[in-house]
Parts: sequence; C-alpha cells; structure tokens
Amino acid sequence: MKYMFGRLASGGKDKQLYARSVSYVRFGTQMIFSMIATAENTVWIHPFCSEMNVLIDNTGEIIEQIDYKRKYGNAIIEGKRHIITSYSDKSVVESTELGLVTVYSTVPFIPFSVCQSRGGGLLVSLIEGDRSDITSLTKGEVHHVDLKGSLIKRYAKEKDSDSALFTWPHKVAQNVNLDLCVLDSTTGKEGNILKIISVDGRPRFTYSGHPGMETGFIAGDVVCDSTGRILVTDHLNNNIHVLSADGDFLHYLIKAQDDLREPCSLSLYDDTLWVGCRNGTIRNYRIKLK
Repeated sequence: MKYMFGRLASGGKDKQLYARSVSYVRFGTQMIFSMIATAENTVWIHPFCSEMNVLIDNTGEIIEQIDYKRKYGNAIIEGKRHIITSYSDKSVVESTELGLVTVYSTVPFIPFSVCQSRGGGLLVSLIEGDRSDITSLTKGEVHHVDLKGSLIKRYAKEKDSDSALFTWPHKVAQNVNLDLCVLDSTTGKEGNILKIISVDGRPRFTYSGHPGMETGFIAGDVVCDSTGRILVTDHLNNNIHVLSADGDFLHYLIKAQDDLREPCSLSLYDDTLWVGCRNGTIRNYRIKLK
C-alpha cells in the first residue's frame, strides 16, 4: 500500500519540502478527477465524468485502460484488483473478470470517494445528492468497512455529541496517526474545507486556508506522507499547502508562480508526487527535503 500513502525521507519531520518538476503531459481537456500512482513514472488517471480508468506513463503514453461501464468517483488499485465507488449503484464495487461485484452497499448515500484504511479495510466518503443541492440540513458520513462489506465504524456525529461531523464529504485520506483527513463542502463562507477527525470521532481541527490568503480556499484533494504531513490542493489559488499533523500551516509546496494551474487531484508514491489539474494536465514532481 506504499503508493497510497507515500514515503519521504525519514528523520525530516521538521524540514521543509521542496518539489522538483520531472514531467508535464496533457491528457485531453477534462479535469483529472482522481489518480493512483503505481510507480515513479506510471499513474492511473480518471478524467472527470469518464467511465474509464487509464494507466499512463510520464510521457502520456497509454499502458492500459479499463472501462467500468458506469460513472464512479475514484478507485483503489492493487495489482489486478480494482475497487471503485459506483454512483448509480450506490455501492462500493470490485471489478472482476466476471464483472462488478458489490463489496459494500451505501444506500441511501452516494459513495463519492474511497481510500485504504491504515487499520485495514476501506474508508468511504458518503454524500447526499449534488453539491449544488447542499443545504443546512445536508449531512454526509464516512464509513470504515472491511473488504467483506461489514461496517467497522460509522463517522456521522461527533463523539459524545449530536453534532454532525460532515456536510458533503467528498475526499478522505488517513494519516499515520490514524486521523481522518476529510475534505468537506459546506454551506458556510468557508466553502470546501479540510476537517481532521480523530480515529474515535472527535474533531481535531478545521483548515480553511492560510490566514494571509486574500481570496477563498477550495480544497480539491488531500494526501498524507509517511511523517504525518498533510498535502492539500487549492485550485482556486493554484497552489498546494503543506500542513503538520496538528493542522499548522507549514508552507506552500507548489504555487501559481511555478506554473501550476487549478490542481484538483494528488497521489504520492515514495518521494514522487503526481498532480492532476482541471484542464487535463498531469504533473510529476520529485519531493525532497531542504
């Protein structure tokens, strides 16, 4: 599972990350909605609204492609095993030689994203309806399930409280300390924000952008590295924020001045960071410590 979590040089927890551009390719014009890196030079990409998952190298050459024959959010890929979130079925399904097999039904929710849990199994973000339909009554959830479809834990309300944890949680990742890093769309002025929830369901902090930002903050994707740093895209301001595991802003990893435009998706493989953008561009960076 190393390509799901990333692995940077150990012992550099307090040092600043530096991104060196390795490659840049264009894959159509659709937003790169999600991606799964499998090596330093190969990545699975999912263009927005596509039913396809495409494996490309860092020159843009297609190595393999799979048609799931349905719209989906994102996928987990280990070897030949593909697990996806199926919108139409309202379920997490596995693509097999015999077709798609349901792993976990999410009815009445729509499964928007899925990631591997560090404790085993899957973390699934669940939404109600479209983003444009969000109201003060909209409530989403995150479920931790095993690969046989049994619910391990439901994240819906704050621990020891009736307050809802999420409104419209659209991306989820898990940090090395087991915190859940959830991108949540809200009805408030914050818009898309990052919420960090402890593994037992207690809100730890909310991040809605660096205080010095003059414009809003729209988080598109989030990943964590092996030391607990949190990387989150902001496609409104064309940059990638680096946070500590405790939610403190550390620095910008990549900014608009680096020719980054509307980053929407991320994937880490060891010290390689893949970034997918709204206009179909895919960037490959090597991450080092200063």
